[in-house]
Amino acid sequence: MALVSGAVTLLFTLSPSLKPDPGESISAKLDVLSVEPHARYGAYLNRLGKLGAPLRKKVTDPEVLGDVGFIVNLGIVVNGRKRRDMKIGQATYVVRSGRRYRTSPTVATFKSDTPSDAWVVPVFVRDRDFRFFERFELFDRDVMLAIADTDPLESP
Repeated sequence: MALVSGAVTLLFTLSPSLKPDPGESISAKLDVLSVEPHARYGAYLNRLGKLGAPLRKKVTDPEVLGDVGFIVNLGIVVNGRKRRDMKIGQATYVVRSGRRYRTSPTVATFKSDTPSDAWVVPVFVRDRDFRFFERFELFDRDVMLAIADTDPLESP
């Protein structure tokens, strides 16, 4: 039994990523860190390194690449979610009525590799013909962990 215990301890020492999450702290935080106006979709893809990657034809249309909008940089912190797949959903709300206008169920996905992880995720938001705000929702499976709203956005 001591041999097995020693082998497990050695394994976790050599590969700490294999160690199970102790589950001491379970929390999540989602913040809008910054909003960059007048951004082009092509520049956003280029920043992510995805412009040269194979994309759907619709996305590589010069007209679509020239779409103007905002790049919203989201700060994400998760604790106690090791080896869990998480996703960010996005919804557009009309400022005047407060009603949901459009929903994108998944705009980003990622996997937590450690008991406590943090990321900055840029998300492109297309411009609208009205005053709006974006709500971002962080999910682990079907459980909403956190939400964050932008300030009202509008065309220049």
